[in-house]
Amino acid sequence: MYLVVFLLTILSLGCAALERGVSPPACRPLPPGVVEALGDGNRTGTLKAMADGEAVAMGRRLPLQLAVMAAVPDRLYLEVVSPLGPSDLLLVVRGEEMRVLLSSRGEFYRGRVGEHLSRFLPVPVDHRDLVTFLTGWIPLTDGALCLRTEDGGDAAAGLIGLDRRGSDGRVVMSLWLGEEGKTLARAIAYGEGGETLYTVTASDTTRVGPLKVPGRLVIRLGEGRGSVTLRLRDAEFVTDETWPLPEAPPGVKVIDLG
Repeated sequence: MYLVVFLLTILSLGCAALERGVSPPACRPLPPGVVEALGDGNRTGTLKAMADGEAVAMGRRLPLQLAVMAAVPDRLYLEVVSPLGPSDLLLVVRGEEMRVLLSSRGEFYRGRVGEHLSRFLPVPVDHRDLVTFLTGWIPLTDGALCLRTEDGGDAAAGLIGLDRRGSDGRVVMSLWLGEEGKTLARAIAYGEGGETLYTVTASDTTRVGPLKVPGRLVIRLGEGRGSVTLRLRDAEFVTDETWPLPEAPPGVKVIDLG
């Protein structure tokens, strides 16, 4: 019960909105081969792993152990494993449908992802973005992916800096790629007013089947509100894994999210 309360407390810290920033400059095309390099390999399978983690908020640190499955573009399975009993949290997303089991509360939530996912994840990350971070890809949208106007020394550091823009042209995420554009090193997601929602740092890249996944993933909330660190282990890539949305266990309260 303490684990669930701690995670939900992180969510309650919220994000302060700032005034909308100025219009971004013209989009600079990417260097040849960057997107192709990121998209190489078989991405039709599933990454399975255990993760040793830590959540930090309000000066407190809480160790986490999770079972993780992720499949591009939008399938996610997160289970907070408890060594003393049932899982503290089970969250499964397929497309736009979501199921969440809070065992300690005896509650089972079901519905479309929409605005509801942020009620259960301690970081404001879209599930499709989280899937791509875990599998070593970069988040893409219907908007443009542009070379950053100012590299700020990125090239000297061996990185390629990109801006992901939304359909309105606003920069929604900045990304830095390593290994000649083949792996994600860092990402910053921005709110509508240009405020930092969260920063992602990926390191210790390792090959798992056709994927190059980060062995260590750190997500920090903006304005120092907290962080979540995951260290993947026992990772494997499977092509025949199926994990349907779970049904409510007997005796739990079912809550429809709509």
